[in-house]
Amino acid sequence: MHKAQANQPLTKQQQAWNAARAKVRARIEHVFARIDLFRRGRPLRCAGLARAACALA
Repeated sequence: MHKAQANQPLTKQQQAWNAARAKVRARIEHVFARIDLFRRGRPLRCAGLARAACALA
């Protein structure tokens, strides 16, 4: 994500780039929020997709 400075606002291209990334980012963040809700804040301490799926089941 591009960030504007006080003396230099974002260009139209940077704003478009941020908007495109924000759609994907929001979708992913919502998924992780649901996982956190499901686990009630307990950490997920495993590596790999197979182990994570087993721990979440």
